[in-house]
Amino acid sequence: MDINKKPIMAKEKFGSELLWRQEDDKHILLARHDMYVLNEFSKEILNLCDGSRSVKDIIDYVVNKYKVNEQDATLQIESFLTYTMEKQLLTLED
Repeated sequence: MDINKKPIMAKEKFGSELLWRQEDDKHILLARHDMYVLNEFSKEILNLCDGSRSVKDIIDYVVNKYKVNEQDATLQIESFLTYTMEKQLLTLED
């Protein structure tokens, strides 16, 4: 994954309707005919995917906020972003 690219939620780019609902500590994302159950961290990462930050910026944010190892953060964030791109919830831009 090119960490210099900027992730953006599909709704921002393509006008798709994404609906959010919170139940206890879970965040429910309804996209088209699919439902995704996310934890607080995943929701926070998706909120950062507004096209103004690169993947590297998001990694740096997580490392600084949570005081975690950069390599571990990179692996987890890239894995999550790849999953969301496969589900067409997210796209990467230059």
